[in-house]
Amino acid sequence: MAHPLRATQLHGLFHAEGRTSPRTDAQLAALKDKAAVSQALKDSFSYCAAVIEKLDDAKILASPQLTYSFLHTIVHNNEIYGNIVGYMRASGIVPPSTAARGGTGR
Repeated sequence: MAHPLRATQLHGLFHAEGRTSPRTDAQLAALKDKAAVSQALKDSFSYCAAVIEKLDDAKILASPQLTYSFLHTIVHNNEIYGNIVGYMRASGIVPPSTAARGGTGR
C-alpha cells in the first residue's frame, strides 16, 4: 500500500525541487485504519500536484535527470491507470475515461 503514498515515481522531481517525500516508509507502515490511509493518499496527491504545478517546459528540459524523471512519471501513471481500468472492468465498473466519453464500457 505504501507505493502510491510514497510517490516514488516523483522522487527525481522532488529532488530537483529540493524536497523529500512528505512521509517516511516507517510512517506509512504505521498506517492501520482506512481513514488514515485515505488521508495519506489525499496528502500524497496534493503534494505531487504542487510539485508538478511549478514545472514548466524549460525547467523540465533543463537537465536530462529531470526530463527522465518527468517522462517516467507520465509513463508510470499511464501503466498504473491501465491496471486500475482492468480491475474496474472485471468488477463491472465503467472507468471514468470511458464514462466521460459517453461509453458504457461494454
